[in-house]
Amino acid sequence: MSDQSNAPIGRTFGPYSCLRVLGASGNNAVYTALHQGTGRLVALRALTVNQANRDEALEACQSEVARFAGYAIPNVVQIEDYGIEGSTLYIAMRVMKGGSLQDRLKVMRRKMEA
Repeated sequence: MSDQSNAPIGRTFGPYSCLRVLGASGNNAVYTALHQGTGRLVALRALTVNQANRDEALEACQSEVARFAGYAIPNVVQIEDYGIEGSTLYIAMRVMKGGSLQDRLKVMRRKMEA
């Protein structure tokens, strides 16, 4: 499996063009991406799947998206879109402002210690 963190900026997944890498690990990366049709920014998770398990991975993703599609719960990121491009499964989510969860926890710890 390829390492998504080496994917060039500007790579596209479906209608999304990657602008920058937010984080990566193994065969998984999260990008800030732009929907080419609407101009909307999203957090795009890209996961390389084994070609032999491609259909199974897409089915699992569809099930997960369907499960969470109707929820509007505070502190849960909304899934906006998903798809598969070659051997890469992608999930587009609402961009959350304020940095990563790790950044937010650091700020909260500092406030609690002050």
